[in-house]
Amino acid sequence: MVTGDLMGKKKSCPIDKTLEYIGRKWTLILVRDLFFGRKKFSEFLEANPQLSNKVLSQKLKELEANGLIEKRIISRMPIIAEYYLTEKGMALNKVLYAIAIFGTTNLKKEIESASCTPGAVAYLKKALNLS
Repeated sequence: MVTGDLMGKKKSCPIDKTLEYIGRKWTLILVRDLFFGRKKFSEFLEANPQLSNKVLSQKLKELEANGLIEKRIISRMPIIAEYYLTEKGMALNKVLYAIAIFGTTNLKKEIESASCTPGAVAYLKKALNLS
């Protein structure tokens, strides 16, 4: 049972603060993609076709401002940048794995209907450095 005092201090709750960083749409998807390696802007779009250029640009700026990713310019003409996880971003590995476990345990029908691959959790575990 949660006490009234704790509920009154909701804004200082670590869960609320963490969700301010990672709870917005696309955030964890982009972080997940980076666990599989550095990505260029176009690679995020290829992996997530329903994501627009504008939203991707905004989300990458948010992730960078929050210290979860860094951007490295690899070419100036034309400008090409790579994005990669910082140490802070890498610390989300257990969070992503816990979400994957929750999904495979509690959302079996939804996952099957979404055509997720059976080995996705094992592959994610390896990418998250949790082997």
